[in-house]
Amino acid sequence: AFENIKKNKKNRKSSTSHGCELEKNNGKFIKKFSEKDFEKINLAINNFETWNDKLLYPKQSIPEGQKTKSDLLGHHYLYWEDLFNKRQLLCLSLILKGISEEVDQTLKEMLLTAFYQTLRNQNTFCFFNPKRHELEPLFSGHDFRNPVDYVENNVWGIQYGRGNFRSTIKKVIKGKEFCIKPYDRGQIKGLHSEYRDPIEGEFELFAKSSSKLELLDKSIDMVITDPPYSGNVNYSELSDFFYVWLRILLKDQYSF
Repeated sequence: AFENIKKNKKNRKSSTSHGCELEKNNGKFIKKFSEKDFEKINLAINNFETWNDKLLYPKQSIPEGQKTKSDLLGHHYLYWEDLFNKRQLLCLSLILKGISEEVDQTLKEMLLTAFYQTLRNQNTFCFFNPKRHELEPLFSGHDFRNPVDYVENNVWGIQYGRGNFRSTIKKVIKGKEFCIKPYDRGQIKGLHSEYRDPIEGEFELFAKSSSKLELLDKSIDMVITDPPYSGNVNYSELSDFFYVWLRILLKDQYSF
């Protein structure tokens, strides 16, 4: 069907009920909601309600704050779980349960870094970006912006899709590989081998406030900062969205 539409450019839009530009979008299109899709949702809801008492997901109420007062509480989102549908809660809870069974704390926390990025893309505040033909996650703006229609991604991950658990795991692995063997990304792999111009030598890294005067007592080659001063964004309040999930597995490990 795609080939026929591709050849007949003049009548392409009239030939498809969705009217999307298949040629520009690599053949992707928005599928009509079917009876089979409805059955899958009902099955997930039934499983969620059956296993609810054993599932790992945050059940706390949302505190009143600068960003939550109007964006969430003002729209009757009273609990953190309200930001997800039941199918998302079911899948995310099962992933978190699997992560909880990892005995190595370092590996567990690496898995959690992938998990909390998955959270951004698996909630009812995600929306479709028609220009990029893909999902846009929560916090695309520095707020809890309510979309008119949300997009539900595949939580577990398939070959395609943005921000699913499969793709975020790949990012963690890729980041760890770079951490072990860092290199200059500007060089060409074909000319400079797999690890181009590796970073070598002795050096120290500090993660602290750049306003601390003791930094001036050392030989500092570079200071990297990311100040949100002009936007005055309350990142601490926004990060509660991730915190309530992560504390489920980390509250006994860290006092804070």
